[in-house]
This record gives sequence, structure tokens and C-alpha cells, in this order.
Amino acid sequence: MIRGNQGKGGSDDGASCAIMLEILRVITQTNMPLKHNLVLLFNGAEENFMQLANALVVLSSTAEDGEIEVRISASHGFITQHPWAKQVRAFINMEACGAGGREIVFQAGPNHPWLMQAPLHFMFSEPSVTSSPLYSASMRTPISIGSLGDQYLSCSHTLMRTPIFSHWIRRGSNGGYLTRWFLGQRSVGEWLPNPGLDLAWSSNGYVYHTKFDDVNQIPLGTLQRTGDNVLALTQAITSDYHLADTQLYKEGNLIFIDFLGLFVIRWSELFGLVINTSAVALSVFSVVKNMKHGMITNDVSRRDYMRQLLRSVGVALALWILALLFVVLLALALTVLGCTMSWFSRPLWLVFLYIIPSLLVPMALLSLVSRWQRPVIGSPWTLFQLYYDSYQLIWTFLLVLSIVFKIRSGLVPLMWVLFPAIGNLTRDAFFRHWKDSRWLVFHISVLILPLTQCMYLILAALTLFVPVMGRSGAGNNAEVIVAVLSSAQFVLLFSYLIPLILLVRSPQKVLGFLGSLFLLAVLLLVFTPLGFPYSGEMPSPRPQRFLITHTERTYHDIAGKVRSKETGYWVADLDLNSPDSVKGIVPEFDRVRLVEDCEDELYCGLPYLMPVVSFLWKTHWIPAHPPDVPIPTTLSLMSTETRPPSIRRLTFNVTGPDHIGVMLSPVSGVTLDRWSLVEGEPLKSSKWNNRDTYFVYYSYASDPEPLVFWIDLNVPDIGMKQILDIAVTSHFLHGPHKTSPEFVRFMGQFPSWASPSGWVATYNSFKF
Repeated sequence: MIRGNQGKGGSDDGASCAIMLEILRVITQTNMPLKHNLVLLFNGAEENFMQLANALVVLSSTAEDGEIEVRISASHGFITQHPWAKQVRAFINMEACGAGGREIVFQAGPNHPWLMQAPLHFMFSEPSVTSSPLYSASMRTPISIGSLGDQYLSCSHTLMRTPIFSHWIRRGSNGGYLTRWFLGQRSVGEWLPNPGLDLAWSSNGYVYHTKFDDVNQIPLGTLQRTGDNVLALTQAITSDYHLADTQLYKEGNLIFIDFLGLFVIRWSELFGLVINTSAVALSVFSVVKNMKHGMITNDVSRRDYMRQLLRSVGVALALWILALLFVVLLALALTVLGCTMSWFSRPLWLVFLYIIPSLLVPMALLSLVSRWQRPVIGSPWTLFQLYYDSYQLIWTFLLVLSIVFKIRSGLVPLMWVLFPAIGNLTRDAFFRHWKDSRWLVFHISVLILPLTQCMYLILAALTLFVPVMGRSGAGNNAEVIVAVLSSAQFVLLFSYLIPLILLVRSPQKVLGFLGSLFLLAVLLLVFTPLGFPYSGEMPSPRPQRFLITHTERTYHDIAGKVRSKETGYWVADLDLNSPDSVKGIVPEFDRVRLVEDCEDELYCGLPYLMPVVSFLWKTHWIPAHPPDVPIPTTLSLMSTETRPPSIRRLTFNVTGPDHIGVMLSPVSGVTLDRWSLVEGEPLKSSKWNNRDTYFVYYSYASDPEPLVFWIDLNVPDIGMKQILDIAVTSHFLHGPHKTSPEFVRFMGQFPSWASPSGWVATYNSFKF
């Protein structure tokens, strides 16, 4: 199994490599010919970050005697330099943000509907040909395409599942993204953009990139199912006629939804437009029908009824907002009390802390507000129907927005519009009176399918998001994020259930029961250890992550002299409880202090491996002895050249180990127009004191060569004393110099429920 700098690589991405090897074995031993060549890349352009091995296995269907050619190459090198890359037509990128479960399609498309249509038909029409067990070997795959984060797609026996939140989680951080990006740099006449799929496991994200991420964390059933599905997908794509010229079939999109993990429902955008438009019309008709019935029953004018209906819509929206406000205030209170992230290892806490209030608060407020409407709408059944129609109109409006903006995830509001509308229109055919238990059963029956389907999608989202909060950064309040995420989803889920409180004879009993559960949960959380967030118990650990670098940082003034130097442990706080959770356990944390250099120093004066300062900005520092730095990192200005009218070209030489970072920030009024690193306009990173910054990551597999590059700065004022801040970092991510005896001793003091990782790094800043 591959061992990276942050774990053993069992799920990301050793298991995918094992699946690929088994797919290679099956395809080479079957008699079914391939219509198109198949390339297996056993790494995904993340090797610089994850320290994965680089290997490329190519199986050519045109090779004589089934010849298999093996070459050593990184996927970045393959996409940008290998002659075979020009022949690539589609990609499948196998990723992981967890160690099991079914595969989520994080990205797919854009367009190329054939990519979804043909594989699904192939996978459902024929049984799998995989017969032998998968191996726990090592390595990885890329296959990619543009992002369609609003598609829904999945099956318990297929490779796909809801590709939710593709623009939030790990955006642009995987091999598929890099593959797409470099493919996108090609000229249209030479390398046309390629379609594909980004797949990833999402369950058990707790062990992702930790010391626990080994083969024992990956269920054999997950390996078998993923192997079966990806094999079927591979056979389908390599046998599909669309692959001969994908650009001919580029236009169009399909809409998918995973129905409870049982099967996939799909239709074209045009058919979806017809269904959505029909549902809107049906919804409006049902509301008008109910309005006429309510006017007759309560002897009110159309104007008064419309006024009450619009008022009910406003109340319904206010109930949603107030429910969210309540859980946000609760999350902030728990943060102040130091009782955060109890749901991390025990997601059941979400039910009592945030889901019950999502039902309790709207019901309580609705019971209060409805008293003001009873003088006009005397019947509680008509009042119930009024709020029922209010939620119907809100969901209809959301569906209209999805139609106008062509949002394919409009499938969700479609369910909440179509089924209640059908229930409204068919209710009178079965019931002459609404006041009995049979009507209540009918009401629930109408909602059971959208309730169940949306609950399924919500649980999938929470399964994905809760472990991610363990690595979202201390600067982002995970308690508030999860509170809003949970409540926002469930308050929508409860839309048509909230008005039922108007029909209850004793609403105080219902509200009292829900309130008692909520208060009891809060008391247990505050006064007992039941809310401790982490666990190191096998076989299902829920560890707290710590990312620590033994750092030497040096700051130089404009004359090149050292103005400050410091050594210690830089603690990049990955969750809300860091570093307080280990104070009193790890003695060094008694000296910890908050890093407050972000305004004065570029990238906070710290050796960031990647440009993530925008969300990992809250970090801590522990003074310590200097680390062992066997290879010094140097920056030298080789030449300065002035070019008219106001361009200053600076040429630099950077030396150091095999992983180096360069951070640049022109002073205010100066702009970076060009550089020699890549063609085109340099890509900007996050702002620093309203100044542009740029981040360069430079790495070698071994025997690094100096980085020599030039930058063109537009300097309008030739008399400026300083035009640039620049910093260079070095990272010893592997080998004997990754740690020191002192560093190992320090890391060994962490409790069993913690998963620390780290390396030696340096930071040197200069002014020019």
C-alpha cells in the first residue's frame, strides 16, 4: 500500500489502483474486443501533493499479440507531453474523500449526454463479468470532464450517485481537474476538450488522509461493487461509437436522479422542461381550486382570501428564516461554551440539536401567528390548506427559477410541486370531508415519496459533509456551518408537515414533547462527556486531525539583511477545537500562541504548501528548537532589466529541496504583467492587504534543478523604493529529513483519538 505524507493511502488512492489492476486483468483475459484503445494512468496529477508513485500502464487494442506497454510518467506529463494524449477522447477519474460507500459523481459533463446514456444502458443490460476478488494493491486513475454539480445520478449497483456540492468540496484539487485544465489549454484545432466523469467514495471520510487509512478501512463489498461498475462503464465507453468523434455528439444534457439507491431515472432536458412546465401549471390550477373552495367555506371575498394567502406565504418564508436564525444562535452559544462538534463522531446529536428545532420553531411560531388570522379564516382546516398552498407556491417559484436558469437539480422542487398538486386535485374524489384519520393517511401518503427521496439525498449530503468539517479549518465555524446545513435541508423537508400543527387538538403537548427532547439534549451535551467529538476506537475511528510543520522562518529587509528569525512548530488548525482539545495532554501546547503576522508578512510568514491561506488563516505557533535543514533554500536576483515604457524585468534563481514554493506580491500600484513560468496572464491568488499575490509550487521527484524564472512588473513610478515582496518555502515531505527525533517525540505525545501529521519546512521572505 502506498504511504503518503499524510497517511497510508488506502482509499486515496490505493484501492482505486487495485480496482484498475483487476479491470486490466479482466479485460486482457476476455474475448470481447475493444473498439477503442484504453489507457490506464496510475496517478492523477496529485503526486506532488500526495507523494504517490508515478506509473503509466497502457493497454493498446491495436498492439500485436495483446502487447502491454509500461512506461513511467506522471499524469501531468502524460497530458501535456505524451503523443498519445492527443488521441484521448474521454476520461474516468477515480477519487476518494472517504473509505467506502457508493461512488459520488463529483463532476460530469458539460454536455456530451452520450457519456451517461450508453454506460447506464450497458451496465443495466448485462451482468458483470468480474469473477475474482480484488487485490489491495496500490496506485491510481484519471478520467475527467467539466463540472455539472447540479446533476443527480446514482444506483446501488451502479457507479453513480448524487454529485452534490462539486463547487465546494475539493474543487480543483484532484487529478481529474488537472487533467481537464491541461486538456483545456490545447488549441481547438489540435486537442479538442474531452468529456468524462469524476467519481469518488464519500462514506467514512473520517480516515481520509490519516494514519488510519489502510486496507482494513475499505469494505470488500465496496471494492467489488466499484470494480463491477467501473469495469462495466469502461467496457461501455470503449465499445461506444460516439467515441470515434466526441465533438459530433457534444450538445445536450441528460437529467438524472438516483431513486433511493434502487435505480436511475433519466430524461432529456427538453422532456424535463415539459414536465416542469406542466407541474407549474398543475400547481397553479390546484391552488386556484383550493382558493375557490376556501372562499365558499369561509364566506370571504377573493380579495380577502388572496390577502391571507400572500400573508401566509410571507409567514412561511419567515418561519424558515427564524428557524435558521435559532440554530445559528444555538451554534454560537455552544461555541462560547466549548461544546462544539459533538456530532462529529455521533451524528445522532444533529437530530436533537438542529433537526428537532427545525420542526419545533416553525410549528410554535405558526401556532402563535395563526391566531391573528382566525377572525378571517375561522376553519382550522381552511387555515391548514392556506399554509399548505403557501408552501406549494414557494416550491412552485423555486421550480420556475430552475426552468428559467436551466438548473437540472430542479428535480427536487419538481417533487415538492407535483405530488402535493396531485394530492390536492384528487383529494375530493376520495373524501367529502377532511376531518377524519383517513384524510390524514392520504395526506401523508401523497408526501411519502418526496419525503423519502429527499431524506435519502439529505443523509447522503450529511454523510459527506460531517467528516469534512474535521478538516475545514478553525477559521470557519464548523458548528454554524453544520447547523445551517442541517436545518436548511430539514426545514424544507418539513414544509408540508409544519401546517399539521394547526389541526392538532392540543398543540402544546406536541410542542412540549419536542421542546423537552431538545432541552434534555442540550443539558446532556453541556454537563456530560457524551458530546466529546473524537474517537480512536477501531475499527471505526473518528480522529481529530493535526497538521504540524517543524518550521524555520526568516525575514529579510530591503537591504537583504535578516530582520527576524524564529523556529518552532506551526500548527495549522484543521477544525474548530484545535488546539484547545490537546492542551493539558501535550505539554508543548501550554506555550501555544495565535499567529498574528498575516497583515505584516506575505502568507502570514508561514510555509504554506498550497495557496489555502484564505480558509486556513487561523493557525498557532509553538516555539521550539531549530529543525534539521540539510538542504538550504536560496533566492538570488540574477538580473534586473528596464524595458520601455515602464516594465521592470527581474530574473530570479531559486534552489532548494525537491518541493519548493514561491510567493510573490507586487506593492500597490505595481502589477505583474507576465512571467516565464507559463504563457498568458499570471493566475492571481488571494489578496494580501489589497495587493495581488501569486503562488508557485515547484517540485521534482528527485535530484531537483534550480528554478530560474523572470517576471515583468509594470512600475509606473520609477522612483519607488520597493516594488515586490517575495517569499520562498521548502518542504521535506519524505525521506530521513522529514522529521527529527525531537519532532517524533513531540508527535508521539498526542492521544489515541488524534491523527497528527507533519514535516520539516522553511520560510524566507525578501523585499526588492
